[in-house]
Amino acid sequence: MEVEGYFRKILEGVARPGLVVKAVKDDNVPGPNGVIHTLVYSVSSVGDDARGNLYTLQTAEKTGGAFQATLQAAKYGSAPWPH
Repeated sequence: MEVEGYFRKILEGVARPGLVVKAVKDDNVPGPNGVIHTLVYSVSSVGDDARGNLYTLQTAEKTGGAFQATLQAAKYGSAPWPH
């Protein structure tokens, strides 16, 4: 299985009651070393899509390019720190 397949399997596999997992971006953009595929998932609580986490995968189709794949995770929205 390729990197993208594992990425989708992991993110879609965390879906459960009370948790929303959805693909929010899936596109291809020409780059200097070939096409760059970007796939972004958001993970948030049901009813609270203003904050959560974003998981981004970018892959390049050109072997030997600047990168083959990169993964990033980021928090979005604001939440008070637990006290």
